[in-house]
Amino acid sequence: MNKNASKIWLITFVAVAFLAGLVLYGVMPDRIASHWNVAGQVNGYLSRFWGLFLVPLIMGALFLLYWFLPKIDPLKNNIESFRKYYDRIWIIIFAFLLYVDFLQIVWNLGIRFNFGMALVPAFSLLWYGIGGLLEKTKRNWFIGIRTPWTLSSDIVWEKTHQLAGKLFIVMAIIAFLGIFFGDKAIVFAVLIPAVTTAVVSVAYSYFAFKKFGGEKTDLIKDKEDKKVENLGKVLEYFTSHQKVSNDDIEKLLGVSDATATNYLSELESRGKISQIGKDGRYVYYTFNG
Repeated sequence: MNKNASKIWLITFVAVAFLAGLVLYGVMPDRIASHWNVAGQVNGYLSRFWGLFLVPLIMGALFLLYWFLPKIDPLKNNIESFRKYYDRIWIIIFAFLLYVDFLQIVWNLGIRFNFGMALVPAFSLLWYGIGGLLEKTKRNWFIGIRTPWTLSSDIVWEKTHQLAGKLFIVMAIIAFLGIFFGDKAIVFAVLIPAVTTAVVSVAYSYFAFKKFGGEKTDLIKDKEDKKVENLGKVLEYFTSHQKVSNDDIEKLLGVSDATATNYLSELESRGKISQIGKDGRYVYYTFNG
């Protein structure tokens, strides 16, 4: 799924949430149940306006965050290298919020159910999406397990996120099984595993830094050498081709779409090449000489 398709999905989710609020505004109660305790009992209310439009407004604000983070991060080229997974997790987050909004509306229309139990399967999907993202991330300032130790070392970042990604997948399985936990599912299938994973991931990043931090490992050196070699091949390819697409670089180097995009973005930032077009299959690059 390309960036344009992802934006369309996210805008659609926001529009549906706002539309639901507008359509149902006249039939909803003046006080809307908006918060439930771990036993599934209501313990918080909002006015009709905020009860119907708080989640849509949050989704609108998050869309701006989705839009700007890859543009303002000093390591934005790293984000582009896992852009497919970045877009995918935002779609999952928005679907999760829309589902929560739907549950709240249904409850306030008079249909009673255990709110926590209804959330558990959605958390399973959310954790699974986050796990897939974490295993693909590269070091950046906004997305992932951002501790002083992961931000100081590529190897610590990689090892920490490989572990955290697997832990989130385990969390997703536990959350899915939470449907059999009864009234305490939100505690034992969601909250406790989430806190445990957070603590373990942060602690692991510290110990990984103690072991690997500051060292230029053979793995990192090999990756850097390979990157330099591939950038040289790309530049040489440009000298004999007037127009070069992302697909051309994928085939030339035998790399993924994200890696090809990363190479092209880096050469563009150095002023070696220029991008023609904004998004989609009609984008190509030219050599600046």
